[in-house]
Order: sequence, then C-alpha cells, then structure tokens
Amino acid sequence: MLKVAIIGAGAISNAHIEAYLNFPERCQIVVVSDIYEEKAQARIQQHHLEAEAVSDNTQLLKQDIDIVSICTPPYTHAELAVAFLEAGAHVLVEKLIACL
Repeated sequence: MLKVAIIGAGAISNAHIEAYLNFPERCQIVVVSDIYEEKAQARIQQHHLEAEAVSDNTQLLKQDIDIVSICTPPYTHAELAVAFLEAGAHVLVEKLIACL
C-alpha cells in the first residue's frame, strides 16, 4: 500500500484526492497538509478520509510517505518538490516548477 500526502488543500487538491481514491487497493491518503490546518481538515472530512491534517510540511519530511502530490501555488513547487525528493518520496507536480 502506497502512502500518499496531499500538500495544499485548495481546489485542485480535490482532483488529486479523487484520483488516488480510485485505487483503494494501492493507495492510502495518510496526510493532507495546508498552511491553514482547518482547510486540510475540511478536505479530509469532505472526502471521508482517515488521514491526518497538518500545517507544517517539515514534519512530513521525516515520515514514511511514498507519494506526495503538490497542490500549492506554483511559486512553492520547486522548494517543496526538491525537499520531498531528497526525503525519498515520489513527487507529482502538475505545473512547471518555478526557479529556486
């Protein structure tokens, strides 16, 4: 079972969550993160997930997460992608990565 973290609880996160939910035998969303923890919690409740809501991504770098979907504004993509790749996760970024 692949452990998935959704980083950013904005509108696009719905599409990412729904995509992972199409593969319940292979993927489990374990964390939804947003700088506003209440937004992450709302997304968890909306999709009936058994996941943790967090507001600090640095703690996620130490967790055993297999896949990270970055659903944050584009200017944050590069820093987040590099950090999670260095932590050993597979990273999904939809848009071009802004320069560091």
